[in-house]
Amino acid sequence: MLNKIDAVDYLGSQLKKGLLGYYVTVETEPRMRKKNNPYFGRVKKRTTYFSPVIGGDYHSIVDRRTRSCNPEWFNRTASEAPQEFEATATAESAWKPSMHWYNDFVLQSNTDPEQFYLSLGNRPTTRYYTTWLLDGLEAGKDVVEEFLPFLYERKGEDARQSARGIPPEMQYRPWIVKFENLVEIRQGKSVIWFRGHDDGDLPF
Repeated sequence: MLNKIDAVDYLGSQLKKGLLGYYVTVETEPRMRKKNNPYFGRVKKRTTYFSPVIGGDYHSIVDRRTRSCNPEWFNRTASEAPQEFEATATAESAWKPSMHWYNDFVLQSNTDPEQFYLSLGNRPTTRYYTTWLLDGLEAGKDVVEEFLPFLYERKGEDARQSARGIPPEMQYRPWIVKFENLVEIRQGKSVIWFRGHDDGDLPF
């Protein structure tokens, strides 16, 4: 089996900062309520992100969106505690306790050097396509409607970005995806990554 670090290095060498047109498909297990839930542990969510930010710096992106939506925020006085947002909401401060940047796109666990995460985020133009799997097979609409009530709802807006004057539809939403949950990465028609690349299937 190929060393996972070699696979992560390969992925880092193929991705390019700021490039548009990436398709990133991930497969994750959603957070579900356990009580009286016949679907617990059986559901997977497969999501394709079209044109996401890959490896973006949270603080820089939120600052740019603040300048676009509410440039007056940067003129606030020192008495308004300008450091509060930076101390609690940046990607760096959020990730420091458990992980660090391995390269421009991938984070590495501080406690498990074999655990890596791809850093993703949204642009205003990012689109999402979701398929639900039950016991490994694509779930029909009727089945999806049965297990959706067991899912925990995600928070809609970030109060800290709202305080900066960034409306919910313009707010930056970062995701970190476990390396093993990556299914495929494409740029246009070119396949950069597919599940199995870290199992000795790299093209070199």
